[in-house]
Amino acid sequence: MTEKTPPEDAGLDAEIEQVRRTMTYLTKLLALMEDEVMEGEPGAIKEAAKLLGEIRNWSKLAMETEARFEEREKRREGVVNGYGVS
Repeated sequence: MTEKTPPEDAGLDAEIEQVRRTMTYLTKLLALMEDEVMEGEPGAIKEAAKLLGEIRNWSKLAMETEARFEEREKRREGVVNGYGVS
């Protein structure tokens, strides 16, 4: 018998992967921006500030997604209100 993933779990898995990919991209972009700022590139500080704002937003989304993931895992393990249910 094949175990099927409930639709809400599949959506959460996809969301987690999207957040992971975006955070990786933004981190690489920030490293490039840092080099430009250090070299004194015009406008680099302004662009870096915008990028940091994006990173803050995505970090918040990542934390919210992680909380949802942990809640899902607790449900799978039968934990309700901090107590295991048999």
